[in-house]
Amino acid sequence: MKILGPTRFPRVNEAAGVVLPFAGLFFVLSFISYHPKDPSWNLAGGPIRAHNLTGKAGSYTADLCFQLFGHT
Repeated sequence: MKILGPTRFPRVNEAAGVVLPFAGLFFVLSFISYHPKDPSWNLAGGPIRAHNLTGKAGSYTADLCFQLFGHT
């Protein structure tokens, strides 16, 4: 069984081909522009506006990934 290979549904393949690169770009931009003072899961107070290039969603995503994978 191919998990990451093409499916027999061409529209699913096309959707994955569009969504996955944009998701990867979102993750890269959120990691590159990570700022420890951005609003996140473990910060009680801080700026209302995020310094992250991808906004609050990127600051929460980057903080969660850094917490899960051990970045201090």
